[in-house]
Amino acid sequence: MYEDAAATIPYTGGNFQTVYVKNNVGSVTTYTVNALNTASLCQNFATSTVTVMPAATASSAPASICVSGTADLSLSPTTGYGAGSIQWQVSSTGLSGSYTDIPSAVNSTYSAPSTSTSFWYGVVFKDGAGTTCQLNPTVSVMVTNPQLLTTTPGSRCGTGSVQLQATAIRRQR
Repeated sequence: MYEDAAATIPYTGGNFQTVYVKNNVGSVTTYTVNALNTASLCQNFATSTVTVMPAATASSAPASICVSGTADLSLSPTTGYGAGSIQWQVSSTGLSGSYTDIPSAVNSTYSAPSTSTSFWYGVVFKDGAGTTCQLNPTVSVMVTNPQLLTTTPGSRCGTGSVQLQATAIRRQR
């Protein structure tokens, strides 16, 4: 706890109307304040719970799919979001503003449906009051579908070897 908003002067106790907390890691902490009138010895307590959501990263297993398949998406860490909510989103382009909510995809893991098209997935975090407080750790699920441009066939009569050639193209997104 600190005496100033910049969190440079440590709070050492004493009478302050406002103290500040600085936390860079995800946590749920309950703070208790004791207000005491030393003349009358009347006192009152108040508690407040503060949730600092962790900095999350998203990953996909597998990261790419050959022709078609499914992918399992997950957040790391998987816990520490308190009363906040997690909402997975999907985009076909990965461009900002192109993501839409995936209904019922509200956990730290999401199994993407089978696809033959590349997609980008993002996550929106909201606090207990529903205010967006962290946007889009994103992850892409790329679908590769190699195509053959040319082939050079070969043939052979009897035992031995034959050389075949092919030229492939791989499209990048």
